[in-house]
Amino acid sequence: METTAATTAPYLPLEIQYQILESADWLQQSTLRQVCKAWESFIKDSSKLFGDRYTELPPLIGLELERSCLPQLHCVVGYRSGFVRSGSLGGGFVPCVLHRDDAGKVIGSSPETDLSLYFADPLLKPKTVPKIQGLFALLRSSKGRNKFYTKWGLRDVTTVESYLQNTSYMLDHVLDISSDGGSISEVARYYKMWLSVARISHDGVAGLIMVVQAEREADSMQE
Repeated sequence: METTAATTAPYLPLEIQYQILESADWLQQSTLRQVCKAWESFIKDSSKLFGDRYTELPPLIGLELERSCLPQLHCVVGYRSGFVRSGSLGGGFVPCVLHRDDAGKVIGSSPETDLSLYFADPLLKPKTVPKIQGLFALLRSSKGRNKFYTKWGLRDVTTVESYLQNTSYMLDHVLDISSDGGSISEVARYYKMWLSVARISHDGVAGLIMVVQAEREADSMQE
């Protein structure tokens, strides 16, 4: 009688597994840590993987700054850039991943990945300069016109979790306030948000700008 040997998965030494983990994209860490206890522990303790979670925040277009002057913020800042209005047009906003057609218009959205792994991470990479003083918020219409401008402090926004908690609140606030007390909200379902460095002071303190822009949908007939 012919017998068939049991098929077993090839074994890789942990050192090789860890090298592979260190080449993974930062956003995959939240999924990879669920594979086994060894991977979870390595991802938690690896200084290389921790450093991969940070990136330089770009300056405003036209603003020339030395790279050494740019703050290094958590990659979550760039990842959380899309929002969809929940329920009716009077509802709040839910963070999401926006999907676009070839023309760049929004065709739909999907939920964010699980970001809980990064909640305790500092928003600003430790031992880097400059410090962040605060940010200005700018609402831009889908036609590119600037609609609103205000200033926000960041004293209490020190971790990724506190940043994520405040992002939706800031978006609701910016879209609902105007100097004359009326609403300047643009009737749109999707919005995108991004941060840029607006200035660097002589003492190395960064001022940021948060731009909020209404997005055009693929089936929109608005001019």
